[in-house]
Amino acid sequence: MMPSDPYLELVLQTYTVILVPTSLYSLYMFKAFPSLPKNVDSASWPKVSIVVPVKDEEDTIALCLDSLQALDYVSKEIIVVDGGSKDGTRKILQKYTQGVVVVEEGALPDGWIGKNWACHQGYLQAGGELLLFTDGDTKHSPDSLRRSVGYLVSSGADLVSIYPHLVMRDFGERLMMPLISFLIFIYCGGNKVNDDSSRRYMANGQYILTRRDAYEKVGGHTAVRGKIVEDVSLAGVYKRRGSRVRVVYGLDALETRMYRSFRELWGGWVKNTYAGFNFNPAKLLGGLLAMFAAFLLPFTMLAVGMLGGGEVHRLLLVYGALGSVVVLSRMAVFYQRIGGSVKYTLLTPVASAVYLLIMITSFLKVVAAGGVVWKDRKYDLAEMRRLES
Repeated sequence: MMPSDPYLELVLQTYTVILVPTSLYSLYMFKAFPSLPKNVDSASWPKVSIVVPVKDEEDTIALCLDSLQALDYVSKEIIVVDGGSKDGTRKILQKYTQGVVVVEEGALPDGWIGKNWACHQGYLQAGGELLLFTDGDTKHSPDSLRRSVGYLVSSGADLVSIYPHLVMRDFGERLMMPLISFLIFIYCGGNKVNDDSSRRYMANGQYILTRRDAYEKVGGHTAVRGKIVEDVSLAGVYKRRGSRVRVVYGLDALETRMYRSFRELWGGWVKNTYAGFNFNPAKLLGGLLAMFAAFLLPFTMLAVGMLGGGEVHRLLLVYGALGSVVVLSRMAVFYQRIGGSVKYTLLTPVASAVYLLIMITSFLKVVAAGGVVWKDRKYDLAEMRRLES
């Protein structure tokens, strides 16, 4: 039975009072989030060891390595760590005989995630004062390393991470990736990650540039060896140890196409989502409720309000329309900020519903399988929960 109109209106007013200012604050966070400076100067240009962990990257690794070799930074070395690729990756790597060192990952020890082990192996081979961990599906602009090193040195940061331009070509990518990026941005705290006094933290594993001494001080990838979401976890370790972390937009410096089909996108985020909630059912439930309230509830109210002509339906229609405009406006600003197609903002309720399904599927699949399965490897749920505690 529906509540009486005055009580319903009070509830709807309260919801709107919460939704509007929180949305305005998120818009401020998008605008305030810094970008990688274009013009940089530095007192020194230390040697950089670029570590690229790969596994079955035949579609992207050549583009990545070509862009790394074209970097306008003299003192660099490129180390590729292959995790037993079964596609054409190894054949492609054989063509890079100059300026690229290829290392075999070797047997994966217990308690390690494959990518983290590969990064650790690359570090062991590295001779640079600075370390850059980047993925095999990235493309780097020629000036990207010079700009990021200059920014790290001039800012006194210990770790600099870049948020890239997302290459989105098919419908599924354009529908889902901006929303997922938005959720990660808000979940991690937005620009608070760049506040040394804040406990919020974030990093993007597609581009992590760090001082070697800071990396070794926190234990490097050994400290996050069992973490599925290792980039964010590593940033957390840095912050807890008092190191300075900076995350910036680098839309003109770095680009990536993370997934090449909706099936890949679905599988990747089913793997990551429950891990992002530390395999904690209570946290996941809270995330589901927050996701519904912040994204889907206004459209649900609007739809129900359009079904009838009574006072209750009128209230739902009015407040649902207001809330829907707020949500769409918020997303339009973010889509524009990251270079997405703003017209896909209109499909926000669809994308939100799909991501709710991803969240639920991630929980059910991980629990049913007793762990996470990714690239022919299974990671035990009990062990990962132990490492999260």
